[in-house]
Amino acid sequence: MARRASGRKANEAAMAPGSSGRSTVDIVDTGYLPSVLGYALRRAQLAVFKEFKARFDGIGIRPSQFSILTIIARNPGIKQTQLSEALFIKRANLVRLLDELELRDLIRRDASVHDRRSHSLILTAYGVDFVARMEEIHRQLEDHLAGLLGKEPKTALLKMLYQLIDSAPGVEDVVADYD
Repeated sequence: MARRASGRKANEAAMAPGSSGRSTVDIVDTGYLPSVLGYALRRAQLAVFKEFKARFDGIGIRPSQFSILTIIARNPGIKQTQLSEALFIKRANLVRLLDELELRDLIRRDASVHDRRSHSLILTAYGVDFVARMEEIHRQLEDHLAGLLGKEPKTALLKMLYQLIDSAPGVEDVVADYD
């Protein structure tokens, strides 16, 4: 599949040393990448995140924050370590994300009564209301995405994705370096 090169990086990459500055590639040949599962998964993730951003920018929520708030809402008192493991987020990155949510008065960290080094996470009253609004926006997003695929293909896609997830030994040891 060929794609037109665009942007500064594409132009820099396409210029030959000693050339007149003109691009030597007008259309980038992506070769067999479109048939590579990981490539297609990443492109699909970017498309979904673009739609997510368009819908959630109004309330200032990123996908990582959405996941954190969703899990805390369903698991009041969850420990930071449990949350980190459930979402495959490095603890250091999680602390920064929790700081942001705490500053917005969406969550509260309470020291554990059994281990003062450990913190339990709960939604604030404002956080409970916020999550209700967030979930409505997300329901609309899911309806939109399901509409693009159709109900049965969405179900089939999820089944296939979980087949990949479940077949990957050690996937639980992989943690995200990003949010």
